[in-house]
Amino acid sequence: MPMHRRRHFGVAIPGKRVTLARSTHKMRIEMNSSLSGVLFGLAAFASWGFLPVYWKQMQAAQPFEILCHRIVWSCIFVFVILCVQKRGKEVVQVSGLLPSGKG
Repeated sequence: MPMHRRRHFGVAIPGKRVTLARSTHKMRIEMNSSLSGVLFGLAAFASWGFLPVYWKQMQAAQPFEILCHRIVWSCIFVFVILCVQKRGKEVVQVSGLLPSGKG
């Protein structure tokens, strides 16, 4: 029996060997990506719907205050990500405060 027609834990297709586990996994990935696409679409529509309410609430804040908040919260967010990834030494080396060991 030729190799391409042999049944091996799956379905025999002339010229190809596809296992059921791989095809089922591919179907799951396609269904998950379709579902995530729909959820991302709904989230986009919801955020566009709530955006006017957000801008109405932000009228009382000064632009400089908003800018300061964005800078501070961005720094905090990046700091948390760097701590989770345990990349503090790399940041210190790039900043020049710690010798890199190369010379």
